[in-house]
Amino acid sequence: MPAGRPGIFGGHAWVRPLSHAVSVRSLRRRAKGGTQPLNAQEVREYRRLLRKLVAIYRIACVTPQPTSTERRRTLGKIKTAAERFLKTSRQLWADKLLDHLDSADVNTRSILNREIISHGHKSNALVAMKRELRGLFSPSVYPDEIGLAPGVVSRAMKDRAESFWIGGRSVVQVLANIEIEALVPGSGRWPDPPLANLVAGLEPIWCRVTGRTAALVSDDKELDTTKCPFAEWLGDLLESIGRQRPAVGRVVDIVRSKIEKSGTPDQRNVGG
Repeated sequence: MPAGRPGIFGGHAWVRPLSHAVSVRSLRRRAKGGTQPLNAQEVREYRRLLRKLVAIYRIACVTPQPTSTERRRTLGKIKTAAERFLKTSRQLWADKLLDHLDSADVNTRSILNREIISHGHKSNALVAMKRELRGLFSPSVYPDEIGLAPGVVSRAMKDRAESFWIGGRSVVQVLANIEIEALVPGSGRWPDPPLANLVAGLEPIWCRVTGRTAALVSDDKELDTTKCPFAEWLGDLLESIGRQRPAVGRVVDIVRSKIEKSGTPDQRNVGG
């Protein structure tokens, strides 16, 4: 197995334990003189958070993630199936809706759950709706439904239908009304969301431990050249876990975007 690549076991990515290089010590070596030292509690907390962020990044890199376009396509199929089922009540569209929901990745299902909850439903409403929808057309095991003539509706069948139209139907209505572009905007400027999330999480740790800005800093007194110690440290950190060193320019862009959004002054020329 190539070095630094995850193994696969039982259909899941098996990830090696993190290197000891993923530690606060790697940051403290880059601290600016006069930086307030960390207390014991801060060292423990930053070590825990640092390793957690890197572990999440590593898992995100080895876990296939659908693009925004793919996610919008999946949501479009769910929306269409929900609309058609509400109009026709046909099993064909019920089955398509269930299939599309089951094939959606966990993040897409989370998006749908949040949307359903925002309409006043309980957190388990989507799961309950799927169960009720399957029950509408599933072969029955109840004695009074076995051997019924075509078109004859039993009491149990009526009860299941009433239960769905009282509860599950309103959830299907939410799915039919979803605004896809609002739920999943375009990909934006970052082609590597795991890296953007990692940088956003590590930036405040870097600033506290090293006393330095994560943005570009001047490399000489004349301010003619610049460098980004944060990006250099991040590259070393990711190489220590077998990941590719990210381009400095990409890290700088992410940091700059975060500074612009937060309104924090850019300290690139203030003491590095």
